[in-house]
Amino acid sequence: MRTDWSCRVPFHALLLVLAFVGVLPARAQATVWVDDCAGTGTGTQGNPYCKIQTAICAIKATGGTINVLPGTYLEAIRVTANINIISTDGPTVTTLNATGKPCPTSDFCTIGAQPNCSAVYFPSAAGSTSRIEGIRITNTGGGIDQATDLAKIGAGILVFGSSPTITRNEIVGNTISSPTYKLYYGGGIYIQGSVPTTPPRPVITRNLIQGNVVDPPAGNSTTNSDAFGGGIYIGFNASALITGNTIKANRAGDTAKAFQSSSGGGVDNTSRVTAVETKISGNLFTGNLVADGGGSLSLDEYIPGAGATEPARGTIDNNIFESNLADDGAAIDVGETRAKIYNNTIHKNTARDSGGGLYFSVPVTAANVAEFVNNLVTSNQSMGTAGGAGGAFFVEPSTNPIVKFSDLWGNTPTNV
Repeated sequence: MRTDWSCRVPFHALLLVLAFVGVLPARAQATVWVDDCAGTGTGTQGNPYCKIQTAICAIKATGGTINVLPGTYLEAIRVTANINIISTDGPTVTTLNATGKPCPTSDFCTIGAQPNCSAVYFPSAAGSTSRIEGIRITNTGGGIDQATDLAKIGAGILVFGSSPTITRNEIVGNTISSPTYKLYYGGGIYIQGSVPTTPPRPVITRNLIQGNVVDPPAGNSTTNSDAFGGGIYIGFNASALITGNTIKANRAGDTAKAFQSSSGGGVDNTSRVTAVETKISGNLFTGNLVADGGGSLSLDEYIPGAGATEPARGTIDNNIFESNLADDGAAIDVGETRAKIYNNTIHKNTARDSGGGLYFSVPVTAANVAEFVNNLVTSNQSMGTAGGAGGAFFVEPSTNPIVKFSDLWGNTPTNV
């Protein structure tokens, strides 16, 4: 083999080159500023951008931090990877209001034609490295379920296939609305993944989630309307870590509307993920209401077709459920599920019919029942006059939930 030594790099020079290559810095992330100004700005603290989406577009290649100054931002935003959106002064003085604002398109820099949108959209491109913190998020409208084009979803925050951190925000007064759609999911936050990708698991912590509504028009004898998850909806191929939030006065459905089904005034969980399952821990659920089942929380089976079901999963622990209202299961409506419900306080909830604390319904598969362990269930009430009962629990015939080491006290008209 011929060797041309004249073309070879001297060894000491090669070491020098490798040394320089080894210490080349990673591409620096940016820090930019946003104010609710009327112009354009350049993103510096002294000359900030005027829109959050402009800042996202400017740093989407490198990622970085967007410091949001106090003000009201009239826009809907779409977030890519490695973006931290953090208010400088907190949600009492920093508002994102997306009512009537269209979505940015997938390039993050163009406004689309859809007339209204989710206030904040974390698509799969956001990955697990993005964050929104310290902002009051409000909206009337919502996104569209692109997979089926049948539902309006996520008026406040829409998470699809990504795992952002959502913390210290006020997610308040988000209302799904539509002149044509009758399926509404996730007024405050909607979380969904796609098959067969890895399920998303956003971190939702230390937020106020209040006054969010899913309440579609009445259905008819051929087409029902659905209202699921006034505060949060967790889809079947998704999970979430929901900790330390106040989930208050959210609503799903309306008892006055015919041919309407509703569940989960506070949270509706249909997650069937087992690898890293949903965890709902250390939250306060208060004043939530639903027309049908699960004033605070509904654990629903996923029905993939042909009559089959897959049980909801998750751990629900160390929460307080108080002063919530439903037809059945004012605190928790338990459908087909293998959820673990541990160490909660369930107090002073009211069912218009049955199950002031919990309503246990018959699973399709007998083994798919909840574990209810070491909970305190006190002063709950069921008011039904047509067979309503179970101030603490209403357990349908042929249902055998696992109940251990729990105290039931002062529930009316009966504990179970």
